[in-house]
Amino acid sequence: MNAFLTVAISSVLLALVAGQACVQETNCKLAEQCVCASMDPPISATIPQLVTITFHDAISNEYMDQIYIPLLYDRVNPDDRPSSATFYVPHEYTDYSRVNELYNSGFEIGVHSITKDSSSQYWADASVSVLVQEFQGQRQIINRFANIPMADVVGARVPNFQNAGNNLFQAYQQAGIEYDNTWTARSTDRYFPFSLDLVNENVPCMIGECPNTPFAGIWVAPVIDLELDGIECNNLLACPVEDNARVISDWLYNQFTNVYTSGRAPITLAASAAWFLAYENAFDGMSDFLDRIQALDNVYLVAHKQVIDFMKNPVSADEYVPSEVGGYATCSRRSCPLQFNSEIRYMVACVSSCPPSYPWLGNPTGTGS
Repeated sequence: MNAFLTVAISSVLLALVAGQACVQETNCKLAEQCVCASMDPPISATIPQLVTITFHDAISNEYMDQIYIPLLYDRVNPDDRPSSATFYVPHEYTDYSRVNELYNSGFEIGVHSITKDSSSQYWADASVSVLVQEFQGQRQIINRFANIPMADVVGARVPNFQNAGNNLFQAYQQAGIEYDNTWTARSTDRYFPFSLDLVNENVPCMIGECPNTPFAGIWVAPVIDLELDGIECNNLLACPVEDNARVISDWLYNQFTNVYTSGRAPITLAASAAWFLAYENAFDGMSDFLDRIQALDNVYLVAHKQVIDFMKNPVSADEYVPSEVGGYATCSRRSCPLQFNSEIRYMVACVSSCPPSYPWLGNPTGTGS
């Protein structure tokens, strides 16, 4: 009887929580690391402007040497510590020794699924079980083959920014994912990151389905759209600025200023190798833009994990010191020829011996059949 009553009471409490709208400091307290969705800063003091450059490409020698290293390495924040960024890593064609290098260089490693299936419908319709395999499996792959602690791989972005409602966030809880960077918002809806301890009904989902029940402990770092000639775009490739480097830099700086002068919600710039390859002046334009914003004494280039940490303990720009990301992990680099369907894949990994088979959905360590 006691067990029955306990289950019944728990069910009632969950139902009550599920029906509550989030009201900051009433049923959602910052001191308990609960934050409702809002376009207002979390504190009244002047806060730092946080900017996160993100990528969701396979990590390769070409991209490392031609884009990531020359663009991001050797940059420092106003506290004279190295800047950071977040890489949402998919599995296929990724060189895990270079993922290890990014981690050791102070960048955050997140997950972008194993398959990176190009169909938005695949992600919209995926079961909880499939989503767990995609995201927990990729965490395991990064841990096993880049030698990065799973505890440091806690962020996720779904391919095509396809939100998948309750299934996605239930899968996140089971997969050990602590925050999402899939949820997009219009360029004028400048939301700060928020937790899903309670339902945030005021935040629409631009792509896919929103969750309609709470998911305690899970955070959302929304992607605020960019805007070009009336077109909203959640990533740089979708905003075709085809011009010289200064025009690209000016456009990015204008997008930045719109947020910097009106609340300072954290900015996500979803870049991709395809954008840099498609537009010959993209690299110089982005580099010039980063130089310009880093000349400001309250702008920080940080990883998404650092953004979430700030939201859990917001402080003024004068007091702000970014939390630590990255670390040090050894790597014994090995190129592994592995059978995958009808072809041989060469997977570069930090391993002393190659796995028997190519890691994949349902077999993330490559030890199964």
